[in-house]
Amino acid sequence: MNFTQATVLSTNVGSPQEFTFEGVTIKTSMRRLARPEGIKVHHLRVEGDTFESPQVHGIPTAAIYAYDASAFPFWTQQYEQPVGVGQLGENLTLSALDESAVYVGDEWSVGSVLLRSTSPRYPCNRLNFVFQRPDAQILFKQARRPGVYFEVLQEGFIKTGDSFKLVRPGRRRWSIQQFFDLMTVLREGEKTAAVKKTFGALGSDPDIPQIYRKRFYEASLDSR
Repeated sequence: MNFTQATVLSTNVGSPQEFTFEGVTIKTSMRRLARPEGIKVHHLRVEGDTFESPQVHGIPTAAIYAYDASAFPFWTQQYEQPVGVGQLGENLTLSALDESAVYVGDEWSVGSVLLRSTSPRYPCNRLNFVFQRPDAQILFKQARRPGVYFEVLQEGFIKTGDSFKLVRPGRRRWSIQQFFDLMTVLREGEKTAAVKKTFGALGSDPDIPQIYRKRFYEASLDSR
């Protein structure tokens, strides 16, 4: 699929809420609420977003998160409950978003904002708490529909109905879906010589966020 354009269906922000599951209580901002008036986007975060773990979320390379609304029926079936706008933690609910056709380093315009795609969202166990299922995290990983994180190159304002457009392709070495799959191998897959070579390429690629470059580089040197 040659994905180059979509429409913003909803703009969303969130703050920490408590969720209790299997006797454990946590706080997470994963459930975001629609803000019909639109959102102001800064270099570090969307105005109105607050985080329980700011060292992981709301960092420059993950300042804004987008997800594909056409996946909601799939998640409604998978999670056996209604899944809609903001419930997967996205700031931008888009009419379409193809992770296999979005590449690290692509630049996108939306409203008066300029974004650069940086990485996929890798699921954490917060999904289990939000959806009250022990397999929510696993199902998200298996689906390979991670959504996309962006860094903000130009601050501005985004509202419902704005066009989300590719304005400058990057070097197009790694699609977001490839990146996601390699993260899965990094965490739990077999580290063959070919895989380690690929990890080495990721670890030396300046387009890859530093936090991931370090992990891939170290894995490429693993002698096990």
